[in-house]
Amino acid sequence: MLDQSVPYYNVVMKRSAELPVPPRPELPAGYSFAFYSEGKEADWARIEASVGEFDSEADALLYFQKEYMPHREELARRLVFALDSGGCPVATVTAWRNDTDGTSGPSLHWLAVHPGHQGRGLGRALIGKCLELFGGTDPGRDIWLHTQTWSHRAIGLYLQAGFRIAKSESFGGYKNEYGLAEPILREKGIIQDEEENETRTVELPEMKLVGIRIRCSGEEYVRRIPEAFATLKSRLHEIGEPVEPSRQIGAYVAGDYSDEEDGYWACVEVNAVGKVPEGMVALTVPAQKYAAVPHRGSAEEVGNTYENLHGWIEKQGLVRNPRAWHLEISNWGGADLELFDTLEEKTF
Repeated sequence: MLDQSVPYYNVVMKRSAELPVPPRPELPAGYSFAFYSEGKEADWARIEASVGEFDSEADALLYFQKEYMPHREELARRLVFALDSGGCPVATVTAWRNDTDGTSGPSLHWLAVHPGHQGRGLGRALIGKCLELFGGTDPGRDIWLHTQTWSHRAIGLYLQAGFRIAKSESFGGYKNEYGLAEPILREKGIIQDEEENETRTVELPEMKLVGIRIRCSGEEYVRRIPEAFATLKSRLHEIGEPVEPSRQIGAYVAGDYSDEEDGYWACVEVNAVGKVPEGMVALTVPAQKYAAVPHRGSAEEVGNTYENLHGWIEKQGLVRNPRAWHLEISNWGGADLELFDTLEEKTF
């Protein structure tokens, strides 16, 4: 339910196009997904009214008919329900689009879980399903959503899924009231400081990587890593078609590594490993769970970001897995660098 005990302020959130589509959390036992079909608008109205998004089911239905019914063909592949064991829709989300300055872009709409089914992981599973749909309908695009302070509990779920609270940006004509919303979200424990707002836990699927392996003394990595990525970029044509040509991925084992794992692997992700170009290596990083945070600053300052990330992991009661592959993902040249520190499975 919405928490109407706090003032209402608009909150805008964005999930960067640079983030991969995470593995979708499984639905609880007995629940299943279903797409919209003719007549299901009444179920949508019932669910949205049940959480207080509309004063009545009639008001919700009027909104649906005005905003969505003109696009019936899109609804069948963008509006998703979670059904209970009896086949009754009890939660919903829509992988929709909004126009911003004449350009249409992906936006998550109207996540809602009927009060009788909250607290079971349906919201998290629906967010994951929505991101999965966007991976097919709008690959490589930033994903937006509009919410408000009354939905501060849902904001926590969005943060876990990789969305960030936008301080000034917006989309679709929504007003960004971060300055007014921030004290409320801080009081509710949704955000604490800049770093904690951006630090989160994520799951990434298996990655097949091809690139250049570097082995050198510790102080040399700051120089050698950018050089390796520059060489790799100049040789991308030898690799074929990377999954995301604009994205570079660094991989390394943090501690107690073998000779085969020693060093830093400057790579790109590929769909399949074919013939590896001369002087390059191939690596498969299994699906893993990470603590992740953007790095703000120079390459020489990345150690400070790691130190703060490790402190956050400990504060959350999580445990690092230094024997696993850790990742550093960014655009070419190191822009928008994000650090992924692997977690022990049992602590996640």
